[in-house]
Amino acid sequence: MNVSIKHAYLGQATSLLFDLALKGKESRHRTRFIKLLTERSHEVEEQRKALAEEHAEKDSDGKPAVENEKYVIVDQQAFHDDYEELLNESFVIDGG
Repeated sequence: MNVSIKHAYLGQATSLLFDLALKGKESRHRTRFIKLLTERSHEVEEQRKALAEEHAEKDSDGKPAVENEKYVIVDQQAFHDDYEELLNESFVIDGG
């Protein structure tokens, strides 16, 4: 069986599973599944940061410019488009 979840819905899926009242074997499987979703959520967040760095204005040292603890994004629309593409990708879990 394969499970496919768009990156945009990883948090909601995790919350839904977390709120289920399960016991025993089902609870253990849920815990493993939540762990997979959480790990992928962290990966997606790292990819979002990489996109922000890629689209950020660079300072004299070639590093992303930061203002108010946020990257200064040169082209907001291009960043938004790339981020939407990332969120629309699916996380496919193959469960044997």
